[in-house]
Amino acid sequence: TVVQAYAGLAEPDPHQPHKRLCGFRRVALEPGERSRVAIPVALRDLAWFDVRKSRWRIGAPWWRMFVGASSADPDGLADTVAIPERTWSLRDR
Repeated sequence: TVVQAYAGLAEPDPHQPHKRLCGFRRVALEPGERSRVAIPVALRDLAWFDVRKSRWRIGAPWWRMFVGASSADPDGLADTVAIPERTWSLRDR
């Protein structure tokens, strides 16, 4: 079984994808078995490059996080989280 984590802006933006894959984890499960899975999501996985400012950017405070077997999994889990706006350049490492 593969568990996938997706993130998208809570308020739709026509310039950003509805959901973006941020990570996944393969888990060996027997039929009916359950397991807790941790999938780290780095801030860079949520960022996009702002061409006008020549910086990477996370520009919305509210994000929807989705976890499931695919991006269209009707049984997946979803929650809204706050992530502060920030920008950085490649030199800021």
